[in-house]
Amino acid sequence: MAKPIITLNGLKIVIMLGMLVIILTGVRFAADIIVPFILALFIAVILNPLVQRMVRLRIPRVLAISLLISIIIVAMVLLVAYLGTSLNELARTLPTYRSSLATPLLQIEPWLQRAGIEVSVEELLKYIDPNAAMTIVTSLLAQLSNAMTSIFLLFLTVVFMLLEVPQLPAKLQHIMVRPVEGMGAIQRALDSVSRYLVLKTAISLVTGLVVWGMLAALDVRFAFVWGLLAFALNYIPNIGSVLAA
Repeated sequence: MAKPIITLNGLKIVIMLGMLVIILTGVRFAADIIVPFILALFIAVILNPLVQRMVRLRIPRVLAISLLISIIIVAMVLLVAYLGTSLNELARTLPTYRSSLATPLLQIEPWLQRAGIEVSVEELLKYIDPNAAMTIVTSLLAQLSNAMTSIFLLFLTVVFMLLEVPQLPAKLQHIMVRPVEGMGAIQRALDSVSRYLVLKTAISLVTGLVVWGMLAALDVRFAFVWGLLAFALNYIPNIGSVLAA
């Protein structure tokens, strides 16, 4: 019986597939480390141009980083406090919205049934449940409290990344075969990413402000929350602007 012949190309394919499986498995198990690191890198890329600008204004780099991180943390604390208050208020006012929706739904129910659309208003109103809303709000606040340690470690990583930026080019040059071309390519990539993120942030900010202003002018409750949601959704590629609108 002839033995199977293993070609060199077949062996390479098997080895590459095995390495791919090992890498994907490693990424899966290291997700708790990789995801915060990538997020910290994302934040550092956004903040570094601001730090560089403050350094050019003769502000020490350590002080510039400390000021930026402090401003971000204070803004996050105020934002979370406001969102918590808004969500609690929304949960309390759900019965009012439920009773307000009941009347128009009852009026259009016969028309929908005549059109062949079977709709039960009572079933629809069950989805507007204040108890379920309070449970969701409590769960979100509890998860946010549990995430405070991770957020602290995230910003600590961002601080170390920003402090390491001035020494990074010299360290990278030692491991590059062509340091000049390599550093030029890295700098162009960082500049492109920074411009994209700054432009995306500016567009998202304008979108959020427009949504907030329009809803506030129409006297819609929780206008700021809707504006904040539009700001966040606008970061989603391709469909983010549609969702924000």
